[in-house]
Amino acid sequence: MDDNDDILQLIIAAIQRRTQTLELDLKVIYTDNNFVSNLFTCRTLTVLKLKGLYICDDIPLEINNNNISPLKTLHLKSVYFETHTHLFNFLLSFPLLEELEANDVRVTPGWSIFVPKKADKIKCLRNLVTAKLSNQEQIPLFLLSRALTSLSIKLTWPCFVHVPVFYNLTQMEIFSDLKHRSWPKKWMWILEMLQNTPKLQHLIIHELVTIDMRHSYTYMFDMCVLGQAEDGIIR
Repeated sequence: MDDNDDILQLIIAAIQRRTQTLELDLKVIYTDNNFVSNLFTCRTLTVLKLKGLYICDDIPLEINNNNISPLKTLHLKSVYFETHTHLFNFLLSFPLLEELEANDVRVTPGWSIFVPKKADKIKCLRNLVTAKLSNQEQIPLFLLSRALTSLSIKLTWPCFVHVPVFYNLTQMEIFSDLKHRSWPKKWMWILEMLQNTPKLQHLIIHELVTIDMRHSYTYMFDMCVLGQAEDGIIR
């Protein structure tokens, strides 16, 4: 744990020097409340890319109420949270966020499914423009639903997350690579995504089909929707 504490102190020192961009590619480091407080009170940090962190603490209430983080870009890879509430509050603490990328974001222990309360569903990242998600049962889609215009999702596991209405989404790209995992309702889930995007103009679906360990192929479906036109373009 000594190395863990030393690394956190180094990161905090960097944040306190009015850093604008912070990229951390680490082994799994356990954060503490001091790290979280410094992260969210930095008045200059606009780009944050985290890999290999375990967020142990929730966001202090005084940070949520009294400070607005200027962060515009957030990338998360192999980042772990103790509870869904920690993850939920972490994302909502960046109200000016415009770009979100998340890959292998987990809530421990296990793969418990988050069931939002009615009051939760009105919360969202209202300035978000683009999001790229991979293996994301953990990030509630309703957080992205009101401001997002471009969404990319990579499906490598069956996805049972609630599908909200995406009010402003105009471009959606879905990659499917289940590697023989069974998901009988996959296409119905994608259809629900399509039905809940009233302003969608561009839809791209990539489907990777593995025949055996030596042979696989990909096909792509690209539909352009022009206003309320009935005709689309398929290639």
